[in-house]
Amino acid sequence: MVDCKENAYMDGMRDAELAVAWKLLMCRCFSTMSIEILSNASPGDFLMLLMTRHKQEIAWALQNENFSEEKICHIAQISPAEINAPYRPRYTRKQYMREVATRLREEGVSRPDICRMTTLGAELLSDDNWQCYEEHYAKGYTDALYETVWRMDKAKYCTSTVHQITGLSLQEIGRVLSQCEFLCRARQLAKNDDDFEAFKSACELSDSVISTVLRG
Repeated sequence: MVDCKENAYMDGMRDAELAVAWKLLMCRCFSTMSIEILSNASPGDFLMLLMTRHKQEIAWALQNENFSEEKICHIAQISPAEINAPYRPRYTRKQYMREVATRLREEGVSRPDICRMTTLGAELLSDDNWQCYEEHYAKGYTDALYETVWRMDKAKYCTSTVHQITGLSLQEIGRVLSQCEFLCRARQLAKNDDDFEAFKSACELSDSVISTVLRG
């Protein structure tokens, strides 16, 4: 169950990082390097996202030239559903696979075969475990957004831009940044490690976000 929680948390973080990367790509005013730094998306995930975006742009250009959908899909090597589709997170895919698993169970398919066909771990077939997955996924997603807030603020982007990219409210962004500033001041004011640990324990941010802030 511990692995399930950790996997859910990491799924949430990766989805948030790619959602941020996708929004930055859509803005068309950020360099590839800036997007990678601000989103913290892994190189492999970001490359796949970039390829999807390039395919969409080719498809849109072909649409403007009045090519048929069939020819657009052939030339751009993209499916009709992908032409205007946003980034599809891991959560959405797993949620879909759980629905498939339910239908397979109704057809009398065995649990091991369901796991094999849906690529879901057996633990995610349980409703209670799925609820636990959702909770830890949400924590990971939120933490990744908070880390993006910190990186964008460090890069001197205005609060309205941070709001546009992360989808967080201005109030929440302000709260996150005040906690980040508290940590930075605490590191300067602390007399020793124990003193600093006391400051850290008073911070409302998660260990992951705290580590990102302290790395500078």
